Amino acid sequence: MSRKASNKHRRPTLLIIVYSLIIGLCMALAVGFASVQEQRSIASKIVRLHVIPNSNSSEDQALKKIVRDDVTKRVSALLRDVSDIGAAEIILRDNIKDIEKSVREIVLREGYTYTVCAEICDEMYSTREYDTFTLPAGKYQSLRITIGSGKGENWWCVVFPPLCFTGAVEFQESAEAAGLSESEIKLISGRDEEGVVFRFQILELIKRISDFLKIS
Repeated sequence: MSRKASNKHRRPTLLIIVYSLIIGLCMALAVGFASVQEQRSIASKIVRLHVIPNSNSSEDQALKKIVRDDVTKRVSALLRDVSDIGAAEIILRDNIKDIEKSVREIVLREGYTYTVCAEICDEMYSTREYDTFTLPAGKYQSLRITIGSGKGENWWCVVFPPLCFTGAVEFQESAEAAGLSESEIKLISGRDEEGVVFRFQILELIKRISDFLKIS
């Protein structure tokens, strides 16, 4: 076969590959955009809890758990009859100093002199699996508690609605009461299995790119 004939044979094959790549990229972008919209919709209806201990020492990790238990109990009481994210945010902001004071008292009671900072802020999270559900990577509003230097392994959960502290039936009821749609509940509970892993992977990739750009 001559070189000219060989080149003619390669061109259609090359075009097919290029077109396939373009189509694949467009599909990935479409899925990525839809996944980001889904994540933002879910994030607009929940508040996460983020407890950051001083270090990874066994003592500091134990202190983290004590603080976690106290904060979740205190916040659960504050939000017991709340079903609206706006009202939940107002209550948390109004009580943030009391929450911080309570954590500081626990730290002192346990024999430490670490500083304590409690705040309501937006944070980027990786995909996180819990017992009954999974939250996709992305930005979420958090009640963040930082103890000391805040260099230890973190603990995450959800304080509104109280998804981390409920069984399967209560999870469905709490999620619905907070305004999550049936499709959103299916997505985070894993009942909507079609494409969930791929969509979560896309969101995780977007988060990593965002983190890289921030570092750069």
